[in-house]
Amino acid sequence: MRFKNWFFPLAGAALATLTIEMPSARAEPIAIINPSFEFPTVSDGSFNIANVTGWSVINTGNPGIFNPSSASFGFAPDGVQTLYSNGGTVFQTLATTLAPNTVYTLGVFVGRRLDFTPFPGFIVELRAGGTVLASANQTNIPLPTPGQFERLTLTYVSPRSIAPGQLLEIRLKSNGAQTNFDFVTLDARAFSPL
Repeated sequence: MRFKNWFFPLAGAALATLTIEMPSARAEPIAIINPSFEFPTVSDGSFNIANVTGWSVINTGNPGIFNPSSASFGFAPDGVQTLYSNGGTVFQTLATTLAPNTVYTLGVFVGRRLDFTPFPGFIVELRAGGTVLASANQTNIPLPTPGQFERLTLTYVSPRSIAPGQLLEIRLKSNGAQTNFDFVTLDARAFSPL
């Protein structure tokens, strides 16, 4: 199993000139329902369609839960199941609102099945109030080795002034058949601009 951590600072145009003083406190995790796609449970080597506890499905593409066999992965980075997508978008609107002067870090494992070629590519987004804050795709990580996962990390730095009440949202999408996702994390760390 091969995991890599890739860091992508993404924000508005002001990011290049933003000076921040990072706090000594550690980042706080933000609650995500079913972050490793363990619910509902499906049997070994099986899958379901459009039934992902805590997540919503839009578009077509038959996304769902997959419990991989050794013919596809043989493992999942966290737990025993993954999310798969054949072109559909799966998203979760979180109970946490966007805060000013905060560094958000979104992480997700992206998998390439051993028994599916070619790798279709994907899009991962962090949103708030319907606006894309940060996004990444297959060009932002090494192409996963067939049967393996790569860890993708996105970072967004919120500005000093924001509209209140914008709920954070995570979106995962494959560009075709079949990208797998697992172990989604999001954390936040406040900072004091200089």
